[in-house]
Amino acid sequence: YTTLFRSTKAGRLLFVLRDGPSGTGTFHMNELVGVKERVNLSEGAIVTIGATTMILHEGTPPEEE
Repeated sequence: YTTLFRSTKAGRLLFVLRDGPSGTGTFHMNELVGVKERVNLSEGAIVTIGATTMILHEGTPPEEE
């Protein structure tokens, strides 16, 4: 399994990725995250969990026309 959570630190959002352990691997910026290792994520971070890849963007999504 993989955990992705957010918390606040000094009024700022902090996104954290943790692998614990997963069957297919958890990757941050194409680097394997170790079992039970925690990685702080920042804007534009690329996270891959199994066959799913996500890019972290903070804020509100742009409005569709």
